[in-house]
Amino acid sequence: MTERITLCSVATGIDPVTHRPLKQRLVEEFTVWAEVARLPIREMIANGSKIGFVKESPVFKVAYQTPKEIQPNWLIKWRGKQYAITGMDPDYRAKDTMTILTQEATADERNSDRRQGNAGLPG
Repeated sequence: MTERITLCSVATGIDPVTHRPLKQRLVEEFTVWAEVARLPIREMIANGSKIGFVKESPVFKVAYQTPKEIQPNWLIKWRGKQYAITGMDPDYRAKDTMTILTQEATADERNSDRRQGNAGLPG
């Protein structure tokens, strides 16, 4: 494993004085060594202006046991960018590595309901 990645949760809360919601902020949970399983897949996607742009989707392999259980609504910071976790595949048989599928997070993805742990599900 040759790359250091930082797993972050998104914290929200209420200001104890004003009782207003606080802005969401990243909380670094822990840093681990990882291996980038393959070069990032570059895919063309359309944004709101109907113009395609490149988005990266690296796949990370980390040790099966981590200081905390990795949550699917966390973000990964790696090489100055943030990546949303799109899937996790633990190796239950050997229990030595876990594969984490990601895609580069946009500002909307970083602030979406999925980031808050609701996974976009109603009610």
